[in-house]
Amino acid sequence: MATIAIMTRDFNGSGIDRVIGYQANALVQDGNKVVIVTLGGDLSPPRGTEILRLSRSFGFFGDRILYLTLPLNFRIVMKHLPEIRKFDLLIAHTYPLTWVANMAKRSGNTKYVLYNHGVLNASYAGRDLVGRGYLGLNALLYTATLGKPDEAISISSCARIQLKSAMGLESKIIYNPVDLDSFCPTLDPSIIREKHALGAAPVILFAGRIEPNKGIHLLIQAYQLVRKAIPNAKLLIVGKKRYGNYIKQIESYLDDSVRLVEWVRFEEMPYYFASCDVYASASLWESYDLPLVEAQATGKPVVAFDIPAHREVIENNKTGFLVPLGDVSRFADALTRLLLDEDSRARMGQMGRQLACQRFDLQRFSAETRSLVRALT
Repeated sequence: MATIAIMTRDFNGSGIDRVIGYQANALVQDGNKVVIVTLGGDLSPPRGTEILRLSRSFGFFGDRILYLTLPLNFRIVMKHLPEIRKFDLLIAHTYPLTWVANMAKRSGNTKYVLYNHGVLNASYAGRDLVGRGYLGLNALLYTATLGKPDEAISISSCARIQLKSAMGLESKIIYNPVDLDSFCPTLDPSIIREKHALGAAPVILFAGRIEPNKGIHLLIQAYQLVRKAIPNAKLLIVGKKRYGNYIKQIESYLDDSVRLVEWVRFEEMPYYFASCDVYASASLWESYDLPLVEAQATGKPVVAFDIPAHREVIENNKTGFLVPLGDVSRFADALTRLLLDEDSRARMGQMGRQLACQRFDLQRFSAETRSLVRALT
């Protein structure tokens, strides 16, 4: 039995945390002791695992300062580094826990796996200068403190290229998975439709953090064009609010046809996908985009901007539509076309389910995860 630490900045239910949960389950089932090491977040650990929180929460801005300055926080580092050195293997998903893993490897006998979720281009923070500064500094510190991991894993070909470009570091690809039993076409859509008074209206769904690089403002602009053709259409947005100025911009666009849901339990999320007719992502940058895969696994057609990461998870004109980046009019046209064509929705949804089963199956991910860990321990 190996002792394994899976390390992430804040364990709070994000897409990365879902992947960590899948990873932890696979390793526990293989007989390992698994501890999730995090600076913050209030999510309970998966069954059979433990959680080690290195710090208490200082609120949104306080936590961001802590994340950026952890290498200077000798109290936290010296308190926990001896304990972290004792693990057989460290799997680090996000900065600054990548730095902690690097320090533990350099000063002990533990091995360190970098789990690369992409190197974000800060320009996609839009006009929010604070957001641009934070993301830019975070990316700089991430790449500067990675060190020399024993193995590097990227979640997509896109993320692999980003890491190679930024660091010259080669990595293997293990795609983030989808639980095909939870995200499936047979779920009851009425549960969420009744909860949010959607009735029988055509529904567009987006799920993800509400921040500039997710392009929520462009999605809403496209939706407003859709409503000119389909007046009873609804937009359902599920995601945590991040940047104050951006949130104010988004809220200025909203009317009573838009449902904005800030927090949803993971167990509920498959039913949100089941409730929609079309899933839409106007993201300007991604390294993967797990919700697009979850939507297709649920049998829903998707519309997204044509960026490298989306080309890996969408088959254009087969499981959905890829639209030129930033073209709001064509994005709206694609949504309208699908909402008005039930046969196309059904056909693309079925093909999307097949794609998810073939390429992003949780069982394959679990097998790859176990193989990785066995080779290193």
